[in-house]
Amino acid sequence: HGGDGAVRGGVCGDDVLHDVLGEREDDDGAHGVVVTAFLATEAATKKDDATAIVDSWSKEFVGMAVMVAATCSPGPAVGHLGAVVEWPFHWLMMALADYGCGGPQVNPAITTALWINGFFSKTIALTNIMAQIGGGIVGWLALYGLGSFAPNAVGGPSPDARLPYSYLFSSEFVACFVLAAAVFSFATTKFFAPAAFDAKIYALKMTLINATVRSIIVFVGATGPAINPALATGYAFVFQEDGALPSAFHFAVYWAAGLFGGATAGLLWKALASQKDLPKAFVAVTFAVLALAFWSFSLKPQTATILEDLAKNEWNAALNQRHPLSKLFRKMPQHATPPPGVTNAKPLP
Repeated sequence: HGGDGAVRGGVCGDDVLHDVLGEREDDDGAHGVVVTAFLATEAATKKDDATAIVDSWSKEFVGMAVMVAATCSPGPAVGHLGAVVEWPFHWLMMALADYGCGGPQVNPAITTALWINGFFSKTIALTNIMAQIGGGIVGWLALYGLGSFAPNAVGGPSPDARLPYSYLFSSEFVACFVLAAAVFSFATTKFFAPAAFDAKIYALKMTLINATVRSIIVFVGATGPAINPALATGYAFVFQEDGALPSAFHFAVYWAAGLFGGATAGLLWKALASQKDLPKAFVAVTFAVLALAFWSFSLKPQTATILEDLAKNEWNAALNQRHPLSKLFRKMPQHATPPPGVTNAKPLP
């Protein structure tokens, strides 16, 4: 879901694009998106060293493909075996994508947060995001091939269409904000980013970030969650049944909310720049915990009640009583429409 870029290891694999896309040579759309991502990065290399651009693009592309294929494969391959098995396996797969592939960020929200704090130039940031999109598609294509003979279906993030947009936006915003705050606290501070590699510190760092990701997955679920715009888009692109590109709604939920969440964490960290590492990490973690608590104890119960009302076909009652915008402005949002299956909803004002 997101690396930290603080560890530099080896390089994973070679010629991944050819190997994976070779299974679907008839899919011009997949080739087009990946090639477009590469060309977009090439167009932004005027002010940066070409070698640095290529290295950054390769690391993010391969790291993202490995991260998606590795962390999302246990479900279709062996099913859900419970937290005792799934959590350690997820930790191992995150470490594989991070350390094994040179410490990539593998997440546009994390890249945005780090760029705001001056970790690299805007050209490198754009390069990384484009590579993450391409790598995400390749990773999901690998799982698409796995799904043809795996005992379980391949699953991925998708928004709950029964919920109002504000809840979906809030879900992905909170998810990416919390992850970015954890990455800053557990991957960029001096204790977790020593000059020389320390296996024990690295294991602790990855454990804390993994625990953050798993907590987000458990407590924030209106959008999957993806916790990663490129991961969500790769899944939507590869597994959309009609073959169409992801909708504007998809980009609003996963990209607008996700990047906003990452950027908010980045701005918070930047505002704390004059503080020492420990106070900075304490503040960031505190805000992350508060964000999770706000979702868990306020918004999540509201979504549960809305879904209960929808099960009884009480769509208007659900929105009128509990939609955050209706609470704030005391009126219904103009774009709101009943979800599929609700037949007795009255027209909204």
